[in-house]
Amino acid sequence: MIIGWLGLVGFKLAEVTDHHLVIGLGSGGGFLLMNKTAYDKLPGHAKAALDKHSGYEASRDAFGAALDRIYANSQAVVRGQPNQTISTLPPADQADLRQSSLATGPEYPSQNVRHIGPSKSRPSCSR
Repeated sequence: MIIGWLGLVGFKLAEVTDHHLVIGLGSGGGFLLMNKTAYDKLPGHAKAALDKHSGYEASRDAFGAALDRIYANSQAVVRGQPNQTISTLPPADQADLRQSSLATGPEYPSQNVRHIGPSKSRPSCSR
């Protein structure tokens, strides 16, 4: 089964598993959506606040950093339980696996994410 540290704790899988392989491919993706019509009805100051705290950089820096902390705490919980064996891949194998997982290529975000709001420097998802 492939699942992150959060799932091991949240679904209590660490209670029934005792061997884990850390392959370091990063965390899962996620996104937050808002209906464009609802956005258009917001007052200017609300739109400005959403625009200021949205887009790729905001997602990476705020949301991503929060997830990193949550995952680190979940990993600490699992590592603190008795009888857990946690292994890692050798660096060369990890590099090969990471490269083979980039099927969309490193340019994917810049080519496939369109921006809705006023600033083209902060892409966000659209239909």
